[in-house]
Order: sequence, then C-alpha cells, then structure tokens
Amino acid sequence: MPPMPKLSSLLTVSLILASAAFRPVFSEPLEIPLTVRERAGVERVQFPVTGAVPLPRGAAKSTEKLQLLSPEGRFLPAQFSIASRWPEDGSIRWLHFDVATNVKAGGESYYTLREIAPIPEFPSPIGFIPRGAEFEVVTGPLRFIIGGHSNQLIDQVWVDENWGYDFNERTKILDSGSFDLLLHANGQLYRTSYWAANRIEIEESNALRAVIKVTGSFTLADGKRSGLDYIAHMTVYGGKTYLKLRLTLLNSSESAESAISPAEMALQFRLNLAPDRQRFMLGSGASERAGTFESDRHVALLMRAPDRFEISGALTGDLEAREEAAGHGWADLSDEWHGLAILMKPFRRGGTGAFELDDDSIFRVFPVAPSSPPLLLPSGSATTGEFLIHFHGKRQLASGSVKQVLRGFSHPVHVVADPAWYCRKTEGDRWLVETSAEAYGSEMQSLVQRFDEGMRASRDALVGSRHAGLGITDVSDDPAGSRWPEWLAGAPLTLFWHFMRTGDLTSFEMAQRQIADLKDELLPVLIVQPNVGVDQARTRQAEGELVPVASKPGPAVGRLLQASSVESLLAAYLLTGDTESRSLARLSLEQLLDPRSTTNMSRFSNLGLQFLALLSGYEVLGDRRYLERAGQVADLMHAVQNGDRALLSRQTPLLADKWNEAMKDCYQCLGAAPGILWGGLLRFQQFSGRSDLAASLHRSMDRFWNDFRALEAGGSKHSNSWEGPFRDPLTFAAVAQERNISEAWNEGLGAFRDLVASSGSIKSWDHFALSYRAGQQFLRYLAERSKGRSKEEVSLLFSR
Repeated sequence: MPPMPKLSSLLTVSLILASAAFRPVFSEPLEIPLTVRERAGVERVQFPVTGAVPLPRGAAKSTEKLQLLSPEGRFLPAQFSIASRWPEDGSIRWLHFDVATNVKAGGESYYTLREIAPIPEFPSPIGFIPRGAEFEVVTGPLRFIIGGHSNQLIDQVWVDENWGYDFNERTKILDSGSFDLLLHANGQLYRTSYWAANRIEIEESNALRAVIKVTGSFTLADGKRSGLDYIAHMTVYGGKTYLKLRLTLLNSSESAESAISPAEMALQFRLNLAPDRQRFMLGSGASERAGTFESDRHVALLMRAPDRFEISGALTGDLEAREEAAGHGWADLSDEWHGLAILMKPFRRGGTGAFELDDDSIFRVFPVAPSSPPLLLPSGSATTGEFLIHFHGKRQLASGSVKQVLRGFSHPVHVVADPAWYCRKTEGDRWLVETSAEAYGSEMQSLVQRFDEGMRASRDALVGSRHAGLGITDVSDDPAGSRWPEWLAGAPLTLFWHFMRTGDLTSFEMAQRQIADLKDELLPVLIVQPNVGVDQARTRQAEGELVPVASKPGPAVGRLLQASSVESLLAAYLLTGDTESRSLARLSLEQLLDPRSTTNMSRFSNLGLQFLALLSGYEVLGDRRYLERAGQVADLMHAVQNGDRALLSRQTPLLADKWNEAMKDCYQCLGAAPGILWGGLLRFQQFSGRSDLAASLHRSMDRFWNDFRALEAGGSKHSNSWEGPFRDPLTFAAVAQERNISEAWNEGLGAFRDLVASSGSIKSWDHFALSYRAGQQFLRYLAERSKGRSKEEVSLLFSR
C-alpha cells in the first residue's frame, strides 16, 4: 500500500490538469496568425468559409474590437460570434467567424486575427421578408421564395448577376410550381408540397451567411403520410447566387417493422430557358463533358461507383472521378442568359445518384435513382445528402466561376491556426499538448512523432478496411444494446484532438464525416418521443420543434449513443461552427438532466459516460444545470465505490442488483480507462468547489495500483489489446502523479511505448477512440515530465 498523503494534500489537486485553472490570465496583445489551406487543386475567389479559433482565458470579453486583416494589413469583412466562454471568468474561450477568402489552387493564404479599435458594422446584403405562406430571401444578386403558392422548398427564383436588384420577369429563372421534391415508395408517389404544416425558421444569420431550416413530411395528395419526414437546412451567402441544401430524411415510425424503401427520389426543376439555346455540362471534379440536345432530347449522368460515372443520351461514355471528388457529381443546364448548376453528395446510407436533363428545360437530380437498388430506411433511422444549388448568369458561366464553385464545395477549404495555439497557448482543450520540440524537447519529440505516425497508420487502416464513417448501423440493430461499444462515438473527438495537436487536416475532415454519420443516428432517437403518438410527434416536428425523448426511456443503444456522443458533437461545434451538432448535444444533455435517465441503466460504464457528457456540456455551453446534474451522477459513482446499495436502489435499480464487493473502492467498472474519468472528476472539483472528491479519487487510484501489482505477482500480464485498464498509459500516469509512485510512471511509459509500437494494428473505431484519446491525454504528463530531464533519463524510455 503506498503511503497516504496528509489531509491538506488531499484537498490540493496535484494532477497536471488542475494547474490549468490557476494559470495567469492572458495579458499580451491579441494577434493570431491564421492560414487558409487549399488541398483540392481548385482556385477559390471570395469563397465563403467558417473559421473557429480558441482564445486564452482573459484575452477578450466581447467581439467588438476583433478584426481579420490581410498580410498587407487591409480590413477583411468578417462576422464574429462567441461559441463558448471560460467558466472561470466569462471571457471568450472559442470564437467563430465567417469570411470570404481568396486562395490559389493548392496554395495558402495568410490572415491575422487582432484586437484593434472598434469599427462600424458593414451592411448585410442578406434580407428576409416573411409574407404569410411566402418566405422571401435576398442575398444581393439572388432572390428566391420558400413556400409560396407551391408550398415547396423553392417556389420562385430570380438571378441578377449585375447586383442591380433587377428582379423581374427577364431575370426570373424559376416560376412558382416549377420545383418539385418527390418520392416514390411502396408503389405510390409522395410530395412535400402536400404537407401543409411545413415550418420555416432562421437558424443562423449574419452579414455573410444565413441558415434557414425547413421541416415537413412526404405525403400523398389526400394528406396520408408516407412515414418519412425531412429536415432541410438551406445555407445562403451574402453576395452569392448559390445556396447549400443539406437534406435529412427521417423514418420516425415507432414500429420496428416500418421500414421505408424509397425506390426513387428526385428534386425536379423546370427552368425558364430559351428552348433553342439550351446546352449542358456534366462532370465530377475537374472531369467534364459538354454538349447540346441536337442528337437526343435528354442526357443523363449516373453514378455507377464512387469513382465512375456513366453518361447516356445526347452524349455517351464514362467520367473518371478523382479521389478529391469521389462520389460527387455535378451538372449544369443553361441558355445564353442564365442557368442552374447542381453538385450532389448522395445520401450516406447508400443508393445511386443520377442527373437527368431534358431539352424542355427540365433538370432532375436523383439522390435515389430509378435504376438503383431502393434506399432502405428502417424505423428510427435517418440519412443525409448535400446539394450545392447554383443559379447563375451568363457571365458567371463563361468565366468558369460556376465550375470552380461546384468543385470548391466538393472539397472545402479550412482556416487553421498553429497547433501550439490550439493547445498550450490557449488550452482550447485543457488536456492537449502539440507535437513540437518546444513542448517536449527534441529527444522526447521524436517519440511523440512516432506516436502520431502510429495513430495515422491505425486511422488509415480503419478507413481502408471500411470507409471513413463510424459504421454505427452495424451494431445498432441489437434492441438490448448489448453489443454497443460505448466509446465508438468518441472517435470524432479523438480525431479532432489529433488535428489540434498536429495540424493534420485529414483527421479533421474524417472527424467531420464521422460526425455526419453520428447525427444521422441521433436524430431519430432525439426528436421523436417514445411516449407520444407518431402522428403527434411528427406534427410537433413539422411545426419546427425538435422533440426530446422524455419520461419513457428509449432503447439502450439510444441512451448509450446520446451520452457517448456529446463530447464529439461539442468538439464539432467548437471547431467547425456546426450548430446542428450543438443542438443535438443540447437535446442529449437535456435527457441526461432527468434523474430518470439512470433508472433503466444496465451498465456501470454508463455512469462515467453520462458524467463526462454533462461536464463537457457545462464547459462549452455554460449551463450550470449540467454541472449540478454531473454532481448527482458523481454521487452515484461514489455509491458504487462505497457500496451504498440504498442510494443505488433508488436511482439505478438494475445496477444495484449487479453490484458486488469486488467493485468497492474502485472506478474501474465505471469506464474502460479510469484515467479519463479521474481527469473529469478533477475538472468537476475545480468548477464545483467540492472538497470531498480527492479522498475518493485516491482510494480508487490505490485500488487500481494494488490490483495491478497483485496481477503481476501472480505471474499474469494483461494483454495489450487496449480493451482493459491495466495497460492504459494515462491511468498509470495519473497514479504516478497523484500518488507519487515512480513505478507507476515507468509502467505508464511502457504502456505508451506499446501503444506507439501498435501502429496500424487497432481494428475498430471504438478501440481507436479509447486508445488514442487516453494516449493523447497522456502526452500532457509526458510534456511536463520531460521538462528538465537529462538525456540519460530520456534514453531510459527507449531502452525499455
């Protein structure tokens, strides 16, 4: 048994993480270098981009004096918003901004975020005019109406590329009733226009960008519902004639047998084009074909595989898609005056996309093509596709800007800061340390670089074996949730951390794709109440209300997913500005606020997941209710440790029945990596001021270390499969630091070395998430320990 420290030291958090709360506030002039990186080989001209950057504690309380400057010191129009504040003093912790950027193909542009004298706000070209059933949107050169007489997502459209606000019959490209969003399923035709309770709302808005959300349902002409609902997010940009449509389909039926199989789905436009002047282009990435309708009245582009498109009709042949545009096709139909171009990223649950253009000015986009297998949507599932819809004038088409915009949205650019700014300089995340000689010293940096290379190898091996997504649907069909890997939804967080530490944009983009998968899984779980009739729930959804699951617990899979996804969703919000991720995180957190959320809990690890989710919610969103509820969950974790069966029986009866004496004094049953949970409890102690946690943590650490020593004394060694706690470097490091046990540090170094050596061998995303989350948190200990170490001491690590 290690020696027990004095009581005073129990109340002093010595874990390295705790020191962050007592560091001095930022006092230097704010000046942050930012880089816009273009990786797809597409020149960007005034390309809209949303950036995110952390600020040090105390650097700024408001955005009034913040401004983006070019390398020449010129003012750049930008819109700032506060994403999160430091809990300690209310200063800005994460900042979001919108800006239009210029960057050469494959190049970089450099900007500086500074705090300067207040400047006047610039006028926004974006305007909204609600008129009963009509909702008018103006971006400057583009005017369109949502709803209107046709009750459709797009009712009428005008384009004036001269910016003269000349919206008349000459510049009108789409009449009311000339757009249709339709679905063929179960042998019947459903339309969104038949659903009269659509709701339109402005979700975000500033001078450069706005997001409009429309919710509704596919129905028959007699109002009978298909069981398939939709959420459409339409992003418009100031001064642009294009909009981004993110369309989510939801099967919100409660019946497990209620699978919907759309055999065909189409967005159909009948444009105002001169019949004898029509021409078309079909493409993917930089590959394209152009023509007219002289030989045939229609032309089609069908996606046969992610990297191969087949052309038929007025043209024939194949298009080869490069990797940067795999699965993303586009088409354009125009005359001498104006036209429409659309880029499609098909639904993630499969299906084969297609475009079909006719010489009578009809432009059809098929996210689910008639010739492809049906898109299967089981009950309680969702899928999302994206479309860049670019109405344009003749000058935009002739200059080539239309193709550049389409290709640009196929592969967005990113505004990034230096890894040191995300990590040590601002503590954008309290745990992270960047990979640099300044942080570790040159000798130790070599080991950290090998760790990062191994993480990339494991990441790339997982992508190569399947796809970049999480593959959640492979396990979510188990009603009891018995096979659900709790840490699976933590993979995006782990990848976001890797980007912040190294600047690796591949990890950043992969995390974004995984977040898209995660949101498709969460939407049906969160927005339909199990104890409310399907019709009522759908009506409330169509009225614009995201209906949280309440009172009646949902499937175990849904509960686990809600708790384990919160940290990843909030990271996505902070780093990308994705407000839907924030909304879903909030809905999950609202669920966890209800004490009944633990009533049907059947796994002890759920307590740890809920606690970490609530704590993360408090840190990012600042809602003190989350901190208070985290304290209640912490009390339940202590009840497990203390063997308080009475409290467990009242709050978690299923866990009370499973409790046994072997669980006393430990936290191992509450999470696969105790070190992660200990770090969360120490952060909670900082925020809550509770002084009763240190003794409990020390008991848990002592139990862990004694169990490990007993295992070794018995001649056993835990496997290096990264499925259990005994070979987790973070847990050993926490024991070594808090309990002052040098042997534990040596074990932590050995476990970290094993993780470095396991390059490319981790076979699932949940093991990847847990192993490399713990490994990256361990790096803070490694950085602190490496300061002032001699070369001889460092060399011991490599000689183990």
